[in-house]
Amino acid sequence: MLLLDELRFILGSLSRAQASIAILDVFRRSDLRAFRRVFLDRPDLRLRPRPRDLLPRRRTMLLRRYVNVHDATGLDGDDFNELVARIGDRIAAPRSRGGVHGHRATATGLRTEDRLFLALTFLRNNSFYHELAREYQVSRSFISRDLRHIIPIICSALHNEITFPAGAPPVEVDLNVHGLIDCTAHWRQEVSPDGVGIDYSLFRSDVAMPSIGAQVVTSLEGVPWSVTLFSGHNNDQGIYRHSGMDAELERRGLYLLCDLGYTADRLVRSDANWRHEDDEFFAAKHRAIRATIERMFWFIESWSVAGQVSRLPLIMHVYSLDAIWKLGTMLLKRHPLINATDAVEVQ
Repeated sequence: MLLLDELRFILGSLSRAQASIAILDVFRRSDLRAFRRVFLDRPDLRLRPRPRDLLPRRRTMLLRRYVNVHDATGLDGDDFNELVARIGDRIAAPRSRGGVHGHRATATGLRTEDRLFLALTFLRNNSFYHELAREYQVSRSFISRDLRHIIPIICSALHNEITFPAGAPPVEVDLNVHGLIDCTAHWRQEVSPDGVGIDYSLFRSDVAMPSIGAQVVTSLEGVPWSVTLFSGHNNDQGIYRHSGMDAELERRGLYLLCDLGYTADRLVRSDANWRHEDDEFFAAKHRAIRATIERMFWFIESWSVAGQVSRLPLIMHVYSLDAIWKLGTMLLKRHPLINATDAVEVQ
């Protein structure tokens, strides 16, 4: 008889342990519907868990001291704190959401620093919504709404970062140019119709993938002066003509280095020595200087939303790219890829 009682006790303990493991697994999947289906209908209410005992605490600034902020966001700690100071009030303002009863304020449960860190982490790592939801212990709907709230704020707050210089920029002594121009592509998943555009204007037939292109004009140090996002089916020369960049360069008196995809009076190609001098190293100097803009593209594409194939809706993809380019320009102004003396004294 005693053996049977001990056996019943062991079986009961095992069943309770299995129930606890199942509860923990359900919460790890953040599947509350499965939790209700499996446990709320149980007659034994003592097995119902308390979420605060099973779930880890949300990530806070206290825990983030052990996280490499640069690896997670692309910004140093000082840059992150400065960005919080610039846009923290706008992020903390309640979201306005329209409905049948008009607009109402929607409060959030995360701190302002956590919400900005969440948005920057998403831009840096191209994370899935369910991954962020599990890490911050919020719903995927919250992640989607907060990204649509914060990323446009970043774009608006940094709107003055990308601009042509007010004064005359330094001139490269050998090639007599002021900056560089080139285009790059940000790829998208081919999900019709949003992935390629309603009129397939994002689809690039030579690569057989949709993309959003970016025409970029930079200084000799690699700091962007102008970024124009365009539909991926355009080529370099076509977007240069449609954007009116030739008239802009003529008005500012600027000459730029370009690759063989361009043909214009204000652009210097590697196969045309416009000074008509017998310089056998002209093409090599051209490539050496123009490598700066390729390094700048690599730097911008270290943000995974810009460097990997994006699965975002079109409007959110454009907002995200705009925020990434402005954040990258802010950092490049403080930490240029090359020094000005190196840029203007090429031998």
